[in-house]
Amino acid sequence: FHPDHAIPDPLWSRGLGDVYKRQILKQALIQYSGTLILVSHDRHFLSGLTDRVIEFSDRKIHEYPGDINSYLDQQDH
Repeated sequence: FHPDHAIPDPLWSRGLGDVYKRQILKQALIQYSGTLILVSHDRHFLSGLTDRVIEFSDRKIHEYPGDINSYLDQQDH
């Protein structure tokens, strides 16, 4: 996506610009083949985006395979 090639989108005029931008960002991150460290409180955004979750708590590091949903499922048990 390059801003110089942007085509006006009806989503912007309906106040959905932030949702649209998150979708574009998420697609770009999914296509990226490198390593990323993401910090976010947005569970919906993180869903399907990661292959592991690293949690820092009680001065310890815990690693969980899968995305945020797998992590949350493991926390419930």
